[in-house]
Amino acid sequence: MKRDTIIAGKILEDMSDGVMTISLEGKIVTFNPAAARILGISQKEALEKSFGELFLLAEENDDFNQTILDAIYESSTSHNRIVSYTNQGTCLTLALTTTFLRSEDGSDEKMGVIAVFSDITALQQLQEAEARMAEELKAKHKELQQAYLKTEQGNEQLQSALKKVQIIRNTA
Repeated sequence: MKRDTIIAGKILEDMSDGVMTISLEGKIVTFNPAAARILGISQKEALEKSFGELFLLAEENDDFNQTILDAIYESSTSHNRIVSYTNQGTCLTLALTTTFLRSEDGSDEKMGVIAVFSDITALQQLQEAEARMAEELKAKHKELQQAYLKTEQGNEQLQSALKKVQIIRNTA
Protein backbone atom coordinates (compact mmCIF):
# COMPACT_ATOMS: atom_id res chain seq x y z
CA MET A 1 0.00 0.00 0.00
CA LYS A 2 2.83 2.41 0.89
CA ARG A 3 4.59 1.55 -2.38
CA ASP A 4 1.41 2.34 -4.36
CA THR A 5 1.15 5.71 -2.61
CA ILE A 6 4.79 6.50 -3.47
CA ILE A 7 4.23 5.52 -7.09
CA ALA A 8 1.03 7.58 -7.34
CA GLY A 9 2.82 10.57 -5.82
CA LYS A 10 5.74 10.25 -8.23
CA ILE A 11 3.36 10.06 -11.19
CA LEU A 12 1.64 13.26 -10.06
CA GLU A 13 5.01 14.99 -9.59
CA ASP A 14 6.24 14.04 -13.07
CA MET A 15 3.08 14.72 -15.07
CA SER A 16 3.09 17.57 -17.57
CA ASP A 17 -0.67 18.03 -17.07
CA GLY A 18 -1.90 19.97 -14.09
CA VAL A 19 -3.88 17.98 -11.50
CA MET A 20 -5.93 19.54 -8.75
CA THR A 21 -8.32 17.79 -6.39
CA ILE A 22 -10.80 19.63 -4.23
CA SER A 23 -12.47 18.12 -1.17
CA LEU A 24 -16.18 18.37 -0.46
CA GLU A 25 -15.33 21.17 1.95
CA GLY A 26 -13.80 23.16 -0.92
CA LYS A 27 -10.17 22.72 0.18
CA ILE A 28 -7.47 22.01 -2.41
CA VAL A 29 -6.05 18.61 -1.50
CA THR A 30 -3.81 17.85 -4.49
CA PHE A 31 -1.94 20.42 -6.56
CA ASN A 32 0.91 18.97 -8.59
CA PRO A 33 3.94 20.98 -9.87
CA ALA A 34 2.45 21.21 -13.37
CA ALA A 35 -0.71 22.78 -11.91
CA ALA A 36 1.46 25.30 -10.08
CA ARG A 37 3.38 26.14 -13.27
CA ILE A 38 0.31 26.41 -15.50
CA LEU A 39 -1.90 28.34 -13.07
CA GLY A 40 0.88 30.52 -11.67
CA ILE A 41 0.15 29.57 -8.04
CA SER A 42 2.73 27.80 -5.90
CA GLN A 43 1.90 24.43 -4.35
CA LYS A 44 2.47 25.87 -0.90
CA GLU A 45 0.05 28.72 -1.63
CA ALA A 46 -2.63 26.35 -2.97
CA LEU A 47 -2.58 23.26 -0.77
CA GLU A 48 -5.17 23.21 2.02
CA LYS A 49 -6.51 26.60 0.87
CA SER A 50 -10.09 27.16 -0.17
CA PHE A 51 -10.75 26.89 -3.90
CA GLY A 52 -13.08 29.87 -3.57
CA GLU A 53 -10.53 32.21 -2.01
CA LEU A 54 -7.85 31.32 -4.56
CA PHE A 55 -9.89 31.23 -7.76
CA LEU A 56 -13.44 32.58 -7.57
CA LEU A 57 -12.46 36.23 -7.10
CA ALA A 58 -10.67 36.33 -10.48
CA GLU A 59 -13.51 37.18 -12.88
CA GLU A 60 -11.28 36.76 -15.93
CA ASN A 61 -11.14 33.03 -15.13
CA ASP A 62 -14.90 32.48 -14.97
CA ASP A 63 -14.87 29.72 -17.63
CA PHE A 64 -12.25 27.77 -15.67
CA ASN A 65 -14.10 28.25 -12.38
CA GLN A 66 -17.49 27.39 -13.87
CA THR A 67 -16.20 24.12 -15.29
CA ILE A 68 -14.98 23.11 -11.83
CA LEU A 69 -18.30 24.14 -10.27
CA ASP A 70 -20.19 22.20 -12.96
CA ALA A 71 -18.42 19.04 -11.79
CA ILE A 72 -20.00 19.60 -8.37
CA TYR A 73 -23.48 20.55 -9.56
CA GLU A 74 -23.63 17.97 -12.35
CA SER A 75 -21.79 15.18 -10.57
CA SER A 76 -23.07 12.42 -12.83
CA THR A 77 -20.95 13.46 -15.82
CA SER A 78 -17.40 14.47 -16.67
CA HIS A 79 -16.85 17.85 -18.25
CA ASN A 80 -14.32 18.39 -21.05
CA ARG A 81 -13.91 21.98 -22.12
CA ILE A 82 -11.47 24.37 -23.70
CA VAL A 83 -11.30 27.41 -21.41
CA SER A 84 -9.29 30.56 -21.10
CA TYR A 85 -7.24 31.22 -18.00
CA THR A 86 -5.29 34.35 -17.16
CA ASN A 87 -2.00 33.68 -15.39
CA GLN A 88 -0.24 36.86 -14.23
CA GLY A 89 -1.53 38.91 -17.17
CA THR A 90 -0.95 36.20 -19.77
CA CYS A 91 -4.03 34.63 -21.30
CA LEU A 92 -3.69 30.87 -21.70
CA THR A 93 -5.92 28.31 -23.36
CA LEU A 94 -6.47 25.20 -21.26
CA ALA A 95 -7.96 21.83 -22.10
CA LEU A 96 -9.81 21.10 -18.84
CA THR A 97 -11.46 17.88 -17.70
CA THR A 98 -13.35 17.76 -14.42
CA THR A 99 -14.92 14.78 -12.71
CA PHE A 100 -16.71 14.30 -9.42
CA LEU A 101 -14.81 11.72 -7.36
CA ARG A 102 -16.69 8.88 -5.72
CA SER A 103 -15.53 6.12 -3.42
CA GLU A 104 -14.46 2.89 -5.11
CA ASP A 105 -15.81 0.65 -2.36
CA GLY A 106 -19.28 0.53 -3.91
CA SER A 107 -20.85 2.90 -1.38
CA ASP A 108 -21.00 5.73 -3.95
CA GLU A 109 -19.70 8.08 -1.26
CA LYS A 110 -18.90 11.52 -2.67
CA MET A 111 -15.28 12.49 -2.14
CA GLY A 112 -14.60 15.67 -4.12
CA VAL A 113 -13.65 16.95 -7.56
CA ILE A 114 -10.61 16.29 -9.71
CA ALA A 115 -9.51 18.71 -12.41
CA VAL A 116 -6.91 17.74 -15.00
CA PHE A 117 -5.73 20.44 -17.40
CA SER A 118 -3.15 21.09 -20.09
CA ASP A 119 -1.87 24.35 -21.50
CA ILE A 120 -2.76 24.17 -25.20
CA THR A 121 -2.09 27.84 -25.97
CA ALA A 122 0.76 27.07 -28.39
CA LEU A 123 -1.29 24.38 -30.12
CA GLN A 124 -4.22 26.74 -30.54
CA GLN A 125 -1.93 29.44 -31.95
CA LEU A 126 -0.51 26.93 -34.44
CA GLN A 127 -4.03 25.90 -35.49
CA GLU A 128 -5.01 29.54 -35.99
CA ALA A 129 -1.84 30.17 -38.01
CA GLU A 130 -2.57 27.07 -40.11
CA ALA A 131 -6.12 28.31 -40.77
CA ARG A 132 -4.78 31.75 -41.79
CA MET A 133 -2.22 30.15 -44.11
CA ALA A 134 -4.90 27.94 -45.65
CA GLU A 135 -7.01 31.04 -46.37
CA GLU A 136 -4.00 32.81 -47.88
CA LEU A 137 -3.28 29.74 -50.00
CA LYS A 138 -6.88 29.72 -51.25
CA ALA A 139 -6.61 33.40 -52.17
CA LYS A 140 -3.31 32.83 -54.02
CA HIS A 141 -4.81 29.83 -55.81
CA LYS A 142 -7.74 31.97 -56.95
CA GLU A 143 -5.31 34.65 -58.17
CA LEU A 144 -3.39 32.02 -60.14
CA GLN A 145 -6.61 30.69 -61.67
CA GLN A 146 -7.60 34.19 -62.76
CA ALA A 147 -4.14 34.85 -64.21
CA TYR A 148 -4.33 31.54 -66.10
CA LEU A 149 -7.76 32.45 -67.50
CA LYS A 150 -6.43 35.86 -68.64
CA THR A 151 -3.48 34.14 -70.30
CA GLU A 152 -5.81 31.73 -72.07
CA GLN A 153 -8.01 34.59 -73.23
CA GLY A 154 -4.91 36.42 -74.50
CA ASN A 155 -3.84 33.28 -76.36
CA GLU A 156 -7.28 32.98 -77.97
CA GLN A 157 -7.12 36.62 -79.08
CA LEU A 158 -3.64 36.08 -80.50
CA GLN A 159 -4.83 32.96 -82.34
CA SER A 160 -7.73 34.92 -83.79
CA ALA A 161 -5.44 37.78 -84.84
CA LEU A 162 -3.00 35.31 -86.39
CA LYS A 163 -5.79 33.75 -88.44
CA LYS A 164 -6.86 37.19 -89.68
CA VAL A 165 -3.27 38.01 -90.66
CA GLN A 166 -3.00 34.70 -92.54
CA ILE A 167 -6.28 35.37 -94.35
CA ILE A 168 -5.06 38.84 -95.33
CA ARG A 169 -1.73 37.42 -96.54
CA ASN A 170 -3.44 34.74 -98.55
CA THR A 171 -5.81 37.30 -100.05
CA ALA A 172 -3.00 39.72 -100.85
